[in-house]
Amino acid sequence: MTGCTVNISTCGVLIVTDDEASFQPGARIEAVIDWPVEDGEAPVELKVWGSVAWFRERLLGMETRRHVLRAAKPRRGPGSQWNPAIGKGQSA
Repeated sequence: MTGCTVNISTCGVLIVTDDEASFQPGARIEAVIDWPVEDGEAPVELKVWGSVAWFRERLLGMETRRHVLRAAKPRRGPGSQWNPAIGKGQSA
C-alpha cells in the first residue's frame, strides 16, 4: 500500500493512503518515507515502526515507537510504502 506523508512529529506521522484499505487502532505498522535531499545527493529514507492511533476515510494517524534515518534502498515509485500485515489487528 502506498500513501503520502502529510505531517511528521516527534511521536507520530499523519498519512493519506492511496486506497480504501481499513486499519484498526492498535494494529502494528511500519512506513518507509522518502526523505527530501538536494539534487545530486544520495537518496535517504526514514523508516518508522509503530501502531495505528486512528483511521478515518483515507487519513491514518500513526503513533511511532521507533525510527531510523538511512541511505535509501532502490525501489519502485515515489512516496511512502506501508506494511500493514505485520501484526495486523494486534495491540502494540
